[in-house]
Amino acid sequence: VVGSPYVEVGDAIGNGYITGPAFEGAQVLDLHGRLTQAFATTPGSLYRVTFAYTDNPAEPAAPGPALARVRLFDGLGDRLNQTFTHTGAVSNDFHWTVFNGQFTAVTNTTSLEFTPLTNVRPGVPGGILLDAVQVTLALRATLVLQGSGATLNWTGGVPPYRVQRATDLTLGDWTDVLTNAVPPVTLTLERPAEFYRIIGQ
Repeated sequence: VVGSPYVEVGDAIGNGYITGPAFEGAQVLDLHGRLTQAFATTPGSLYRVTFAYTDNPAEPAAPGPALARVRLFDGLGDRLNQTFTHTGAVSNDFHWTVFNGQFTAVTNTTSLEFTPLTNVRPGVPGGILLDAVQVTLALRATLVLQGSGATLNWTGGVPPYRVQRATDLTLGDWTDVLTNAVPPVTLTLERPAEFYRIIGQ
């Protein structure tokens, strides 16, 4: 991990400075400079990047709102480049927002980078808190009909998985068919129209 000028990795909630609840666990990342992490990827594979973000009420951007950039790139160029902004966090409720993005890897190594685009005081970038950063293979599924049943298979995503079924997409009557599912799974088709989806963590 390369941070410049500095990144407070692992600010503990309740340390007397950051008082609001973390999105996940008991620590957050206080972004005061560029943070970059390289990781292995498979060319041609689709990946999903997720993270939670909020503005820092203890050290707000001036002027606000707090703004930062997330970038995924390799030696050939950008795979994702997007800015995000947040306002409205208070000391006891950070109003976390979840970012969801996808990118297709082109090379064997891809880098994830966060950059604050606002200052908390002259010459000191910051204003954004991050939590629960994940890059995972995007979930891809196939359904193969076999007589009165079907085989559902998938790759990617993050377990545990649930397989859900609906009979009417307008009503959205999704119910669990399987929990803690491990692919492939065999499904029994009981109605003229059935819809299935897979939900990971």
